[in-house]
Amino acid sequence: GLSCQAHCVAAGMPAWQLPDLFQVSEKPLPLVGGKIAKQVLQAPTFVLRNLRESIEAVQTRNSEDWVALAREVFERVDGDSTGTLERDEVEAVFGDEAAAVWDYFERPDDADDVVDQFEWVAGLTKMEPGGRIAWLTQASSVLAQYERRGLIGAK
Repeated sequence: GLSCQAHCVAAGMPAWQLPDLFQVSEKPLPLVGGKIAKQVLQAPTFVLRNLRESIEAVQTRNSEDWVALAREVFERVDGDSTGTLERDEVEAVFGDEAAAVWDYFERPDDADDVVDQFEWVAGLTKMEPGGRIAWLTQASSVLAQYERRGLIGAK
Protein backbone atom coordinates (compact mmCIF):
# COMPACT_ATOMS: atom_id res chain seq x y z
CA GLY A 1 0.00 0.00 0.00
CA LEU A 2 0.94 3.61 -0.52
CA SER A 3 2.06 5.74 2.39
CA CYS A 4 -0.21 8.66 3.30
CA GLN A 5 2.33 11.06 1.84
CA ALA A 6 2.68 9.09 -1.41
CA HIS A 7 -1.10 9.00 -1.73
CA CYS A 8 -1.33 12.79 -1.33
CA VAL A 9 1.37 13.34 -3.96
CA ALA A 10 -0.27 10.84 -6.34
CA ALA A 11 -3.61 12.58 -5.83
CA GLY A 12 -2.05 15.85 -6.98
CA MET A 13 -1.79 17.69 -3.66
CA PRO A 14 0.62 20.64 -4.00
CA ALA A 15 3.89 20.19 -2.07
CA TRP A 16 3.20 23.26 0.07
CA GLN A 17 0.01 21.63 1.38
CA LEU A 18 1.67 18.36 2.43
CA PRO A 19 1.45 17.99 6.20
CA ASP A 20 4.59 17.34 8.26
CA LEU A 21 2.72 14.78 10.29
CA PHE A 22 -0.12 12.37 9.61
CA GLN A 23 -2.12 11.39 12.67
CA VAL A 24 -4.01 8.16 12.05
CA SER A 25 -6.81 7.29 14.45
CA GLU A 26 -9.46 4.64 14.53
CA LYS A 27 -11.77 7.04 16.36
CA PRO A 28 -13.97 9.51 14.48
CA LEU A 29 -12.77 13.12 14.41
CA PRO A 30 -14.55 15.58 16.70
CA LEU A 31 -17.27 17.47 14.86
CA VAL A 32 -19.09 20.76 15.42
CA GLY A 33 -22.17 21.27 13.28
CA GLY A 34 -21.06 18.54 10.86
CA LYS A 35 -17.60 20.07 10.29
CA ILE A 36 -14.30 18.91 11.76
CA ALA A 37 -13.65 20.77 15.03
CA LYS A 38 -10.18 22.11 14.23
CA GLN A 39 -9.86 23.88 17.59
CA VAL A 40 -10.57 20.62 19.44
CA LEU A 41 -7.97 18.79 17.33
CA GLN A 42 -5.36 21.43 18.19
CA ALA A 43 -6.23 21.62 21.91
CA PRO A 44 -3.41 20.40 24.18
CA THR A 45 -5.68 17.90 25.96
CA PHE A 46 -6.70 16.26 22.67
CA VAL A 47 -3.09 16.13 21.44
CA LEU A 48 -1.84 14.70 24.75
CA ARG A 49 -4.59 12.08 24.82
CA ASN A 50 -3.62 11.01 21.29
CA LEU A 51 0.04 10.79 22.35
CA ARG A 52 -0.91 8.57 25.28
CA GLU A 53 -3.08 6.38 23.07
CA SER A 54 -0.32 6.02 20.46
CA ILE A 55 2.16 5.04 23.21
CA GLU A 56 -0.29 2.44 24.48
CA ALA A 57 -0.76 1.15 20.93
CA VAL A 58 3.01 0.79 20.46
CA GLN A 59 3.33 -1.00 23.80
CA THR A 60 0.66 -3.52 22.82
CA ARG A 61 2.31 -4.38 19.50
CA ASN A 62 3.82 -7.82 19.44
CA SER A 63 7.59 -8.18 19.29
CA GLU A 64 7.67 -9.05 15.57
CA ASP A 65 6.26 -5.65 14.59
CA TRP A 66 9.64 -3.98 15.02
CA VAL A 67 11.07 -6.14 12.23
CA ALA A 68 8.43 -4.93 9.76
CA LEU A 69 9.05 -1.32 10.85
CA ALA A 70 12.82 -1.91 10.56
CA ARG A 71 12.36 -3.14 6.98
CA GLU A 72 10.18 -0.14 6.09
CA VAL A 73 12.68 2.38 7.51
CA PHE A 74 15.57 0.57 5.77
CA GLU A 75 13.76 0.69 2.41
CA ARG A 76 13.02 4.40 2.83
CA VAL A 77 16.67 5.22 3.65
CA ASP A 78 17.73 3.11 0.63
CA GLY A 79 17.03 5.91 -1.84
CA ASP A 80 18.37 4.06 -4.88
CA SER A 81 16.54 0.80 -3.96
CA THR A 82 19.68 -1.37 -4.23
CA GLY A 83 18.88 -3.34 -1.09
CA THR A 84 21.90 -1.85 0.69
CA LEU A 85 22.53 1.47 2.40
CA GLU A 86 25.47 3.41 1.04
CA ARG A 87 27.24 6.02 3.16
CA ASP A 88 25.79 8.93 1.14
CA GLU A 89 22.21 7.69 1.74
CA VAL A 90 22.81 7.53 5.49
CA GLU A 91 24.41 11.00 5.42
CA ALA A 92 21.50 12.45 3.43
CA VAL A 93 18.96 11.28 6.00
CA PHE A 94 20.83 11.45 9.32
CA GLY A 95 22.91 14.58 8.65
CA ASP A 96 25.38 15.45 11.40
CA GLU A 97 24.68 12.16 13.20
CA ALA A 98 25.31 10.00 10.13
CA ALA A 99 28.81 8.88 11.23
CA ALA A 100 27.46 7.50 14.51
CA VAL A 101 24.58 5.74 12.74
CA TRP A 102 26.98 4.34 10.11
CA ASP A 103 29.49 3.10 12.72
CA TYR A 104 26.71 1.42 14.68
CA PHE A 105 25.31 -0.59 11.76
CA GLU A 106 28.20 -1.18 9.32
CA ARG A 107 30.35 -4.23 10.03
CA PRO A 108 33.91 -3.29 9.03
CA ASP A 109 34.97 -6.95 8.87
CA ASP A 110 32.81 -7.64 5.79
CA ALA A 111 34.76 -5.06 3.74
CA ASP A 112 31.77 -4.09 1.58
CA ASP A 113 31.32 -0.52 2.92
CA VAL A 114 27.52 -0.81 2.79
CA VAL A 115 24.88 -1.66 5.37
CA ASP A 116 22.71 -4.55 4.20
CA GLN A 117 19.40 -5.61 5.76
CA PHE A 118 21.12 -8.27 7.86
CA GLU A 119 23.46 -5.67 9.40
CA TRP A 120 20.51 -3.31 9.90
CA VAL A 121 18.43 -5.89 11.79
CA ALA A 122 21.52 -7.15 13.69
CA GLY A 123 22.23 -3.59 14.84
CA LEU A 124 18.65 -3.11 15.97
CA THR A 125 18.79 -6.45 17.82
CA LYS A 126 21.67 -5.05 19.91
CA MET A 127 19.32 -2.33 21.22
CA GLU A 128 17.16 -2.83 24.28
CA PRO A 129 13.90 -4.44 23.08
CA GLY A 130 11.84 -1.51 24.36
CA GLY A 131 14.10 0.97 22.56
CA ARG A 132 13.85 -0.51 19.06
CA ILE A 133 10.37 0.75 18.23
CA ALA A 134 11.21 4.15 19.74
CA TRP A 135 14.42 4.46 17.68
CA LEU A 136 12.69 3.30 14.50
CA THR A 137 9.77 5.67 15.11
CA GLN A 138 12.17 8.60 15.53
CA ALA A 139 14.12 7.54 12.44
CA SER A 140 10.83 7.38 10.53
CA SER A 141 10.01 10.91 11.68
CA VAL A 142 13.42 12.17 10.52
CA LEU A 143 12.82 10.40 7.20
CA ALA A 144 9.43 12.09 6.81
CA GLN A 145 11.08 15.49 7.16
CA TYR A 146 13.82 14.47 4.71
CA GLU A 147 11.27 13.12 2.20
CA ARG A 148 9.20 16.29 2.49
CA ARG A 149 12.25 18.46 1.81
CA GLY A 150 12.92 16.31 -1.25
CA LEU A 151 9.37 16.75 -2.53
CA ILE A 152 9.53 20.50 -2.09
CA GLY A 153 13.04 20.65 -3.54
CA ALA A 154 14.48 22.54 -0.55
CA LYS A 155 17.31 20.19 0.31
